[in-house]
Amino acid sequence: MDLKWIMVVAATLAGSVGAFQGYLRAEGRTIRDDAGRVHLRGIGLGGWMLQEGYMIGTAGFAGTQHEVRARLESLVGVERTEVFYQGWRDSFLVREDVDSLAAWGFNSVRLPMHWNLYMDSGLPVRWKEEGFRRTDSLVAWCKAAGMVVFLDLHAAPGGQGHDRNISDGAPAVPSLWEDADKRTMAVALWRRLAERYAGEASVGGYDLLNETNWGFEGKADNGCADETNAPLRALQVDITRAIREVDPHHMVIIEGNCWGNSYSGILPPWDDNLVVSFHKYWNPTDAGSINPLFQIRDTWNVPLWLGESGENGNEWFRQTLRMLETEGVDWSWWPYKKIESVVGPVSVSTTGGWEAFRTWGDGGARPDPELVASGLEQLVANLRLGRCRVRRDVLDAMFRQVREDSALPWRAIHLPGAWGAEEYDLGADGVAYHDAVSLETDGAGSATWNEGWVFRNDGVDLQWSKEEGTWNVGWTEPGEWLRYTVEVDSTADFVLVARVAGPGGRMDVSVDGVPSATVPVTPTAGWTTWADARTGAFRLDSGRRVLRLSMLESGFNLAGLRVVPATVACIEDGKCPASAPVREGGAGRLVREGRGWRWTGVDATEMEVRDVVGRVLHRGVVSAGGRIPLEGAARGMILVRVGERSKMVAAP
Repeated sequence: MDLKWIMVVAATLAGSVGAFQGYLRAEGRTIRDDAGRVHLRGIGLGGWMLQEGYMIGTAGFAGTQHEVRARLESLVGVERTEVFYQGWRDSFLVREDVDSLAAWGFNSVRLPMHWNLYMDSGLPVRWKEEGFRRTDSLVAWCKAAGMVVFLDLHAAPGGQGHDRNISDGAPAVPSLWEDADKRTMAVALWRRLAERYAGEASVGGYDLLNETNWGFEGKADNGCADETNAPLRALQVDITRAIREVDPHHMVIIEGNCWGNSYSGILPPWDDNLVVSFHKYWNPTDAGSINPLFQIRDTWNVPLWLGESGENGNEWFRQTLRMLETEGVDWSWWPYKKIESVVGPVSVSTTGGWEAFRTWGDGGARPDPELVASGLEQLVANLRLGRCRVRRDVLDAMFRQVREDSALPWRAIHLPGAWGAEEYDLGADGVAYHDAVSLETDGAGSATWNEGWVFRNDGVDLQWSKEEGTWNVGWTEPGEWLRYTVEVDSTADFVLVARVAGPGGRMDVSVDGVPSATVPVTPTAGWTTWADARTGAFRLDSGRRVLRLSMLESGFNLAGLRVVPATVACIEDGKCPASAPVREGGAGRLVREGRGWRWTGVDATEMEVRDVVGRVLHRGVVSAGGRIPLEGAARGMILVRVGERSKMVAAP
């Protein structure tokens, strides 16, 4: 995890996170605390108390948590499976996670609760301590970080929808809507939670029932066509009544049918401290896309809260969040952590044992139980934030890019030098890069904003090249481009060398917006057969410069990039002069000595020595008999410059 970058983000976002003053409450169309209007910027903790198969790579054979658990039990046994789940919940979220979320710019979290961590099945109600204990810890961590927690009943007893992956439901078990006892349990759970946290202002509110998707009127299984939704309204009214018996302070947050978005028959509001939640995925990013919600806000004079959104490209994140901030809509993103994913803030590394389990689930051979058990232990260890990959491109899109249309360097690139094609600047489509497809707006699966699904979540399509041992840009199309902010050490003529593979094409190179060179890409033997393509010489002035590589004719993959002095470029075409003595104020020769050279001249001589990528290995006087160490040099030819004369010499 890049701790320096985290501190930079924390400084950049100073003022966006701070302790709230008293309880949050709904006042008219806004959410406020004792100090006035607040702006909620939250993240959902999906995967902590409730796994969904798509988050952990098991959706193809086990979409619900209980299905995953049953598979594991059949392979490694009940006891080791329970140890895994306890370890998962112990490691997935700790104080460090909450502190980091606050540093990145989030001021709230939404906790998806699974009912079975808080209570046993059936009536009379029998409480479990684990769920309450873990919630207590989360509230304490958030309080210390100046954040608030929203409690979300994500998995209600029996499950609240036909999309069972969301709520861990099972077809063989009566749902929340088919069993009155389960609804009694849900009401009792909320009363117990409200009683426990009634005096805790660091709890922001109660999200009563996540994403109901149930047809009550026989029109469709998901409830999107229902007109009255009477059972859903009645249950939320009952829950609110139970909460108010013990807690007059906290906001209640309601959700409609059809995955939380259909409010037909749900309103008018029944409480004066009520917020209307909605969820938004894979649709347009403009304000018109949520006009029905604005109508609800204006008609009933209630605040809106986007309780869930995400699972798209960075450009969709940026556009959607900018729209929400402009319209004054508070939000909570989804989710925080997933296994091997680019679309959220944090990605967890998989293990060999977990992959063996997944392969078995998808129809492969039954794995060695000991291999899987070992993989489960390692997966638990990998959940710790220090072992995860923080997706700084995602966080940059969610915060800085919402406020400003500018680019930042991915990392410091000094020229002459080398870098990866994937290390283009941080920024929006049209600012740091341009890709033919960079977001998905016509429903899940309607467009693929990233063909490779690796390293970054922008529209730029990336993949791993085992031949080059690095990431490469693929699926290039004419009109696409990449921007790189670089630091040029000194003014000189340079050549850009690109590693390419595929049928061929052409790239344009511009410097600070001025066309400067062209890279003709000749065909190679295939998409994984790599060769060098390079420009002619072009001038780069010292200081910060912006290089832009534009695809004029596409049909190639692009990997490593190097900018080398034009005097070094002869290395690439094999036209450099042979090694020869270097003379200046006296004869002498560079003689190989280990991983270096010994100067045999009788006089001290001023020399500059650079390696194949242009790095300065030595600059200054070499005494008679002195040694020039080359341990850090790149393999290849070495440029030796004495006065105005240069020679290419094979590196030892």
